Amino acid sequence: MLSPIKSFAIAAAAALGNACGGGGSPTPDVTSATVPMAPASAAYRVTFQTNWTQSTFPTQFPPNRHFSGLVGATHKDGVSLWDEGKLASLGIQNMAEFGDKTALLADVNRAIQVGQVQYALSGGGIGIADSRVMLEFEVTQNYPRVSLVSMVAPSPSWFVGVSQLPLFDKQQWVDEVTIPLEVYDAGTDSGLSFASPDSARNPHIPIDLLSSAAADTDFNRGLHRSSAAYIGTFSFKRIK
Repeated sequence: MLSPIKSFAIAAAAALGNACGGGGSPTPDVTSATVPMAPASAAYRVTFQTNWTQSTFPTQFPPNRHFSGLVGATHKDGVSLWDEGKLASLGIQNMAEFGDKTALLADVNRAIQVGQVQYALSGGGIGIADSRVMLEFEVTQNYPRVSLVSMVAPSPSWFVGVSQLPLFDKQQWVDEVTIPLEVYDAGTDSGLSFASPDSARNPHIPIDLLSSAAADTDFNRGLHRSSAAYIGTFSFKRIK
Protein backbone atom coordinates (compact mmCIF):
# COMPACT_ATOMS: atom_id res chain seq x y z
CA MET A 1 0.00 0.00 0.00
CA LEU A 2 1.38 3.44 -0.93
CA SER A 3 1.84 6.03 1.78
CA PRO A 4 -0.34 9.17 1.63
CA ILE A 5 2.72 11.25 0.67
CA LYS A 6 3.73 8.88 -2.15
CA SER A 7 0.14 8.64 -3.41
CA PHE A 8 -0.20 12.41 -3.43
CA ALA A 9 3.07 12.81 -5.35
CA ILE A 10 2.00 10.32 -8.03
CA ALA A 11 -1.44 11.88 -8.38
CA ALA A 12 0.04 15.36 -8.68
CA ALA A 13 2.51 14.22 -11.33
CA ALA A 14 -0.27 12.51 -13.31
CA ALA A 15 -2.40 15.64 -13.17
CA LEU A 16 0.51 17.73 -14.39
CA GLY A 17 1.11 15.29 -17.23
CA ASN A 18 -2.51 15.46 -18.29
CA ALA A 19 -2.40 19.25 -18.22
CA CYS A 20 0.61 19.17 -20.52
CA GLY A 21 -1.06 16.89 -23.04
CA GLY A 22 0.07 13.56 -21.57
CA GLY A 23 3.83 14.21 -21.60
CA GLY A 24 4.84 15.50 -18.21
CA SER A 25 8.00 14.87 -16.18
CA PRO A 26 8.94 11.58 -14.50
CA THR A 27 7.28 10.99 -11.15
CA PRO A 28 9.49 12.48 -8.41
CA ASP A 29 11.04 9.99 -5.98
CA VAL A 30 9.68 10.71 -2.52
CA THR A 31 11.76 9.10 0.24
CA SER A 32 11.42 9.08 4.01
CA ALA A 33 13.78 11.11 6.19
CA THR A 34 17.02 9.32 6.96
CA VAL A 35 17.89 8.49 10.56
CA PRO A 36 20.91 10.51 11.73
CA MET A 37 24.06 8.45 12.12
CA ALA A 38 24.70 7.57 15.78
CA PRO A 39 27.93 8.82 17.38
CA ALA A 40 30.70 6.28 17.83
CA SER A 41 30.42 6.34 21.63
CA ALA A 42 27.95 7.17 24.36
CA ALA A 43 27.99 7.69 28.11
CA TYR A 44 25.60 6.03 30.53
CA ARG A 45 24.62 6.21 34.17
CA VAL A 46 23.39 3.02 35.78
CA THR A 47 21.34 3.35 38.95
CA PHE A 48 21.17 0.25 41.10
CA GLN A 49 18.04 0.51 43.25
CA THR A 50 16.96 -2.09 45.82
CA ASN A 51 13.73 -2.72 47.69
CA TRP A 52 15.27 -5.48 49.83
CA THR A 53 13.92 -4.55 53.26
CA GLN A 54 12.60 -6.40 56.28
CA SER A 55 9.05 -5.56 55.27
CA THR A 56 9.36 -6.71 51.64
CA PHE A 57 11.49 -9.86 52.22
CA PRO A 58 11.10 -10.69 55.92
CA THR A 59 12.14 -14.37 56.02
CA GLN A 60 15.57 -14.68 57.68
CA PHE A 61 16.20 -11.00 56.83
CA PRO A 62 19.81 -10.18 57.82
CA PRO A 63 20.25 -7.04 59.94
CA ASN A 64 23.44 -6.19 58.03
CA ARG A 65 21.92 -6.56 54.55
CA HIS A 66 23.94 -4.85 51.81
CA PHE A 67 25.27 -5.28 48.27
CA SER A 68 28.91 -5.45 47.28
CA GLY A 69 30.54 -2.98 44.90
CA LEU A 70 29.42 -3.11 41.28
CA VAL A 71 31.86 -4.83 38.94
CA GLY A 72 31.75 -5.74 35.26
CA ALA A 73 32.78 -4.66 31.77
CA THR A 74 31.77 -3.26 28.41
CA HIS A 75 32.50 -5.79 25.71
CA LYS A 76 31.90 -7.21 22.25
CA ASP A 77 28.98 -9.36 21.17
CA GLY A 78 29.52 -12.98 22.12
CA VAL A 79 31.70 -12.22 25.15
CA SER A 80 30.38 -13.48 28.49
CA LEU A 81 31.48 -12.90 32.09
CA TRP A 82 28.72 -15.17 33.39
CA ASP A 83 25.66 -17.00 32.16
CA GLU A 84 22.76 -18.84 33.74
CA GLY A 85 23.27 -22.56 33.23
CA LYS A 86 27.07 -22.37 33.16
CA LEU A 87 29.61 -22.87 35.95
CA ALA A 88 30.83 -19.72 37.69
CA SER A 89 34.39 -18.58 37.06
CA LEU A 90 36.65 -17.97 40.05
CA GLY A 91 35.96 -14.25 39.57
CA ILE A 92 32.21 -14.73 39.79
CA GLN A 93 32.63 -17.13 42.72
CA ASN A 94 34.68 -14.67 44.75
CA MET A 95 32.30 -11.84 43.95
CA ALA A 96 29.21 -13.91 44.89
CA GLU A 97 30.69 -15.40 48.08
CA PHE A 98 32.77 -12.52 49.45
CA GLY A 99 32.03 -9.41 47.40
CA ASP A 100 35.65 -9.55 46.25
CA LYS A 101 36.27 -7.94 42.82
CA THR A 102 39.95 -8.87 42.43
CA ALA A 103 39.73 -12.09 40.43
CA LEU A 104 36.86 -10.86 38.24
CA LEU A 105 38.71 -7.64 37.38
CA ALA A 106 41.78 -9.74 36.55
CA ASP A 107 39.59 -11.74 34.12
CA VAL A 108 38.32 -8.49 32.60
CA ASN A 109 41.83 -7.08 32.22
CA ARG A 110 43.01 -10.23 30.44
CA ALA A 111 40.03 -9.92 28.08
CA ILE A 112 41.00 -6.29 27.42
CA GLN A 113 44.47 -7.42 26.35
CA VAL A 114 43.05 -9.75 23.68
CA GLY A 115 40.49 -7.23 22.44
CA GLN A 116 37.30 -8.83 23.76
CA VAL A 117 36.60 -6.16 26.39
CA GLN A 118 37.04 -2.40 26.17
CA TYR A 119 36.49 -1.06 29.67
CA ALA A 120 36.46 -2.56 33.15
CA LEU A 121 33.63 -1.29 35.36
CA SER A 122 34.04 -0.93 39.11
CA GLY A 123 31.87 1.07 41.48
CA GLY A 124 30.38 1.27 44.91
CA GLY A 125 27.84 -0.98 46.56
CA ILE A 126 24.67 -0.36 48.55
CA GLY A 127 25.28 0.03 52.26
CA ILE A 128 23.20 -1.19 55.16
CA ALA A 129 21.19 2.02 55.45
CA ASP A 130 21.09 2.83 51.71
CA SER A 131 18.83 1.85 48.83
CA ARG A 132 20.72 2.93 45.72
CA VAL A 133 24.09 3.48 44.12
CA MET A 134 25.09 4.92 40.72
CA LEU A 135 27.94 4.31 38.30
CA GLU A 136 28.82 6.20 35.10
CA PHE A 137 30.69 4.66 32.19
CA GLU A 138 31.41 4.97 28.47
CA VAL A 139 30.53 2.47 25.75
CA THR A 140 31.39 2.35 22.03
CA GLN A 141 29.78 0.78 18.98
CA ASN A 142 32.55 -1.82 18.68
CA TYR A 143 31.99 -2.90 22.31
CA PRO A 144 28.23 -2.31 22.68
CA ARG A 145 27.33 -4.69 25.51
CA VAL A 146 27.56 -4.42 29.28
CA SER A 147 27.76 -7.08 31.98
CA LEU A 148 27.50 -6.02 35.62
CA VAL A 149 27.12 -7.86 38.94
CA SER A 150 26.87 -7.33 42.71
CA MET A 151 26.81 -9.76 45.64
CA VAL A 152 23.64 -10.09 47.71
CA ALA A 153 25.22 -9.81 51.14
CA PRO A 154 25.45 -11.57 53.42
CA SER A 155 24.70 -14.80 51.57
CA PRO A 156 26.32 -18.12 50.68
CA SER A 157 26.98 -17.31 46.99
CA TRP A 158 24.04 -15.24 45.78
CA PHE A 159 24.17 -12.26 43.46
CA VAL A 160 22.30 -10.00 41.04
CA GLY A 161 23.38 -8.81 37.63
CA VAL A 162 22.98 -8.44 33.90
CA SER A 163 24.85 -10.39 31.24
CA GLN A 164 25.53 -9.12 27.72
CA LEU A 165 22.98 -6.30 27.82
CA PRO A 166 23.04 -4.42 24.45
CA LEU A 167 23.15 -0.63 24.66
CA PHE A 168 23.49 -0.11 20.89
CA ASP A 169 20.51 -1.53 19.00
CA LYS A 170 19.23 -1.08 15.42
CA GLN A 171 22.08 1.34 14.71
CA GLN A 172 21.06 3.66 17.54
CA TRP A 173 22.01 4.09 21.19
CA VAL A 174 19.44 2.98 23.72
CA ASP A 175 18.16 6.05 25.57
CA GLU A 176 17.01 4.29 28.71
CA VAL A 177 16.29 0.76 29.89
CA THR A 178 15.39 -0.70 33.30
CA ILE A 179 16.23 -4.32 34.10
CA PRO A 180 14.36 -6.00 36.99
CA LEU A 181 16.88 -8.02 39.00
CA GLU A 182 16.38 -11.66 39.87
CA VAL A 183 18.62 -13.29 42.48
CA TYR A 184 21.07 -15.91 41.21
CA ASP A 185 22.93 -18.66 43.05
CA ALA A 186 26.50 -18.98 41.78
CA GLY A 187 26.44 -22.66 42.76
CA THR A 188 29.69 -22.58 44.72
CA ASP A 189 28.43 -22.66 48.32
CA SER A 190 25.75 -24.96 49.76
CA GLY A 191 24.45 -22.61 52.47
CA LEU A 192 20.67 -22.33 52.78
CA SER A 193 20.03 -18.88 54.27
CA PHE A 194 21.62 -15.44 54.29
CA ALA A 195 23.58 -16.02 57.50
CA SER A 196 24.69 -19.60 56.76
CA PRO A 197 28.37 -20.26 57.51
CA ASP A 198 30.69 -20.90 54.57
CA SER A 199 30.13 -24.40 53.20
CA ALA A 200 31.95 -25.05 49.93
CA ARG A 201 29.89 -26.97 47.37
CA ASN A 202 31.87 -29.77 45.76
CA PRO A 203 31.45 -30.13 42.91
CA HIS A 204 30.10 -26.74 41.89
CA ILE A 205 26.76 -26.62 40.11
CA PRO A 206 25.77 -24.24 37.28
CA ILE A 207 24.55 -20.72 38.00
CA ASP A 208 20.79 -20.76 38.50
CA LEU A 209 17.96 -18.60 39.82
CA LEU A 210 17.78 -18.81 43.61
CA SER A 211 15.16 -21.16 45.01
CA SER A 212 14.96 -22.09 48.67
CA ALA A 213 12.73 -23.64 51.27
CA ALA A 214 10.09 -21.20 52.53
CA ALA A 215 11.66 -21.26 55.99
CA ASP A 216 15.08 -20.19 54.67
CA THR A 217 14.33 -17.24 52.37
CA ASP A 218 11.44 -15.64 50.50
CA PHE A 219 12.94 -16.53 47.12
CA ASN A 220 11.74 -18.96 44.49
CA ARG A 221 13.21 -18.82 40.98
CA GLY A 222 14.88 -15.53 41.86
CA LEU A 223 11.70 -13.69 42.95
CA HIS A 224 9.60 -13.38 46.08
CA ARG A 225 7.71 -16.67 46.18
CA SER A 226 4.29 -15.11 46.86
CA SER A 227 4.41 -11.48 45.66
CA ALA A 228 6.80 -12.09 42.70
CA ALA A 229 8.66 -8.93 43.77
CA TYR A 230 12.14 -8.29 42.45
CA ILE A 231 14.97 -7.50 44.84
CA GLY A 232 15.87 -4.41 42.80
CA THR A 233 16.57 -2.88 39.39
CA PHE A 234 19.41 -1.70 37.19
CA SER A 235 18.33 1.42 35.29
CA PHE A 236 20.64 2.46 32.43
CA LYS A 237 20.19 6.02 31.16
CA ARG A 238 22.17 7.66 28.39
CA ILE A 239 23.72 10.91 29.60
CA LYS A 240 25.83 11.83 26.56
